[in-house]
Amino acid sequence: MKKLITSLLFVILMLGLYNCGGVPRPDQELSTAKEKIELSQKEDAPKYANKEFSSALSDYIAATNAVSQGKNDVAKQKALSSISNSDVAIAKTRKSKAEESLSTMSNLLKEAEDMKADILIPTDLENYKKSYEVSKSLYDQSMYQDSYTNSKSVLPSIESSVSDLRTRWGNAKEELRKAVDKTESPMYKAMTKRLTNEAAEIEKLISDARTLLDQAKLEESMQKSKEAQEKIDNLTNSIKKMNEEYLNKTGDKLKELKINRNLFFMYFGRKAGLNEFKVAQTIKVYKEEEGSTNTQQKEVSNMTDEELTNYKSQLETDISNIKSQIRELYNSAQIDYSNGEYVRSLDTLDKVDELISQYNKKQDTYNKVLSEIDKRAKAKVVQKPVVQPKEEAKVTETYKTYKVIKGDFLSRIATKLFNGGYWWWPKIFVLNKDKISDPDLIDEGQDLKIPTSLPE
Repeated sequence: MKKLITSLLFVILMLGLYNCGGVPRPDQELSTAKEKIELSQKEDAPKYANKEFSSALSDYIAATNAVSQGKNDVAKQKALSSISNSDVAIAKTRKSKAEESLSTMSNLLKEAEDMKADILIPTDLENYKKSYEVSKSLYDQSMYQDSYTNSKSVLPSIESSVSDLRTRWGNAKEELRKAVDKTESPMYKAMTKRLTNEAAEIEKLISDARTLLDQAKLEESMQKSKEAQEKIDNLTNSIKKMNEEYLNKTGDKLKELKINRNLFFMYFGRKAGLNEFKVAQTIKVYKEEEGSTNTQQKEVSNMTDEELTNYKSQLETDISNIKSQIRELYNSAQIDYSNGEYVRSLDTLDKVDELISQYNKKQDTYNKVLSEIDKRAKAKVVQKPVVQPKEEAKVTETYKTYKVIKGDFLSRIATKLFNGGYWWWPKIFVLNKDKISDPDLIDEGQDLKIPTSLPE
């Protein structure tokens, strides 16, 4: 009986407590739910498990609201649901992060192998592969956090090594690209037609650079590429030197042929400027047309006197034209040289050489014509009695001497000595015919006769 009473009192007490305060506050559950949410947020669950994290956060907020409303039983249920959702979010996040790290490691290792890391950094590559295998094994055992931690510890080293490989390969490829680009320029191609040995050396260097690159010998490849670029740059100096030598050689030829190397404008008493020589670029090299007159086809000895005279006149015109073109082209080559257009200058000098060859042929033919005319004239003199010419009154002409200085030409001398009367240059030429065969060609240091009086 005593036991029954005790039991009834206990039940009544419990019912009283329930009616007075209800279910106690779920403080422990709320604290745990808060810790779980903070942990999942720290591990980046909003990024990798946003749905689960949002549910956990929503449940936690609902639990705290229920407590403030005295609904402790509802608060406890929501707190437990928040804990559960947080655990799912954390697990999903750790798995995703482990997968992401493994994928990053795998991609970096593949890139490293593509860049021949087995040759360039073999020991490092082997260690990285082992670390990847460890992380992969932990992942397969569902030890996602350990897998991620292991991957994260080695990833910076892998990324640094791969970045270094990218830089080294990039530098080597860039130097090779620069060398190849330089060989594809029109100027280079034009120069190599004349500098074949130098071009062959450059092509060999570029070929070696490619081979070394394929063998992952990056520094050696880069050195070859730079050497090729340096040689290409030096080609300009080589072509400049060749141009200079060609100009001098051609100038000597013109001097030997007594063809003035500079074109003068006598009317203005000065050298022609750059603009006045632009036309020289379009001058066509003189070539004797096919189907020329029958007179030219004949042997000089078989021509009639009239044909011979006409042929002499035609040759004089041809020779004058060729000389004019030689002067203009040579001047054009000099201007191109001074402007750094060395290849074009050399091409122009080639045309000058063609013209010189034609000039020599024409001059040889002209000399034969003169010889034939002289021969026939002597034959006629023998046949006719010699008639003594009447003695002409001698005219005494006084003159003074002038020494030619650098830069002088006849019209300039006339301008200086005759108060601007540059048109008297023919008078000086006639007076010095024993020294000057070409009015355009006088030499520094020559002593010229200068008339002291001029015709009215």
